Amino acid sequence: MAVRRALALSAVDRYAAMMISLAVFAATGRILGPAEVGMAVLGLTAYALIEVIRDVPTAYLVQQPETSAPAVRSAFTVMASISVLAALMLFLAAPGLAHVIGNDDMYPFFRIIAVALLLGPFERPLVALMRRDLAFDKVALVNIASGGCNAIVVVGLALAGFEEVSFAWALLAGNLAAVAVAWALSPYRRLLGIAISEWRKVLLIGGSSGLWGLIWRYTDSLPQIAFGALSQPAAAGTYSRAQTIVELPGKLLFVVVSQVALPALAAQRRDGRELKGAVLDSLAVISALQWPAFLLVACLAHPLILLLLGPRWLDVVPLVQVLAIARLFAPLELMVYPLLLAARQTGRLLLSAAIPACVYTPVIFVLASYGGFATACAYLVLIPVNTLVGYLMIRRELGVRATEVLGALSPSVLVTAGSAIGPLAILAAHGFRFDLPIGTACAVTVTAAIGWAAAIVASGHRLSPELRHIALLAWRWASPRLRVGS
Repeated sequence: MAVRRALALSAVDRYAAMMISLAVFAATGRILGPAEVGMAVLGLTAYALIEVIRDVPTAYLVQQPETSAPAVRSAFTVMASISVLAALMLFLAAPGLAHVIGNDDMYPFFRIIAVALLLGPFERPLVALMRRDLAFDKVALVNIASGGCNAIVVVGLALAGFEEVSFAWALLAGNLAAVAVAWALSPYRRLLGIAISEWRKVLLIGGSSGLWGLIWRYTDSLPQIAFGALSQPAAAGTYSRAQTIVELPGKLLFVVVSQVALPALAAQRRDGRELKGAVLDSLAVISALQWPAFLLVACLAHPLILLLLGPRWLDVVPLVQVLAIARLFAPLELMVYPLLLAARQTGRLLLSAAIPACVYTPVIFVLASYGGFATACAYLVLIPVNTLVGYLMIRRELGVRATEVLGALSPSVLVTAGSAIGPLAILAAHGFRFDLPIGTACAVTVTAAIGWAAAIVASGHRLSPELRHIALLAWRWASPRLRVGS
């Protein structure tokens, strides 16, 4: 019961964070233009890369069976040392970084986020220990306070004319809120202090996951890094907005995968059972949910952009459409990390991130000079390469053949086709133009949902029993109310 409650609270935490981020995404898109957003994205990308390195000690704390002062203090000391060094380097390099991205007035941005880095050691270890104790209600409060404060500050300062620097001040304010709430809720704050007795263990245990996170973050941020190196902040802003919209279906599913798939895979591994069946079942479910969602995003890109960001962001539409189609070739993406982590295949986990990074880097840096659309089109090839690498990394661990993977995915092809029939008919009647009015966009969404549900049931997909169960629960809830109303 405690574990179920913890998982539910963790899901609430993640969904709340997503809703706050989406609100900020929409509000700042209405207030700021692509160039201002792009400069903020470039600065925040630098912060995110440093943050991955700084947070390496948290993995060590989460894996400790018991809380000890030497362990907490060693983790705090390592994190504080990384934070001070990184903040100092970022503070001093601020004028040079601002010059590289083509805006010398950006140096205060980098100096503000350098100060924000220093707050992490006073909050991240405490939150890591809360996670280890399954105190996800407290973790949710910390994250919601931080995200809410960040949202209020960024929107308020953007309205006041602070432009891209509003993101930096919001980051600092959000970090301060996180520290305050974490200290108020955590019983471990008295353990924070200086110690070096376990610094080797801290780096050894947290290093592999930290390195994977750094490579993954770098690869994910490559377009923004390339546009920054080319002094094209507007292109970085436009591309980042397209990427955010396309990633929404994946982020929604990642909550399910990280909270359900990883514990299930780890349990099967501990019990000595083979993982192949569970992974193939997960692929069937994930693809049946993701593929129709990506096609729907591609169809509704124009009204989505108008609704969320406004008319000056319409250049994002073709990028969203191309990236959404490219994501259809990434069915394994959500499974590679939890599978290799559950199997404790650290080397393969690192290779699964490092090989795509080596392929992506030259391609993205070359195509970025031709603009955002060319960069987006590159992913029509790069994502299949990433999928192939992921399959090769898990093939031996699972003992799974390519034909078995394709067999698990084949029912989802039928489901995706079923979900596309209604939208394609409406688009055909509209002359295959994507500038759909809101009413037509709603009709596309409804017909896609009906077609998806019908295809799930008709094809006997693995989701069919779950869908029938949900429909039965909905009917049981609604029927008494309908009788009362009549």
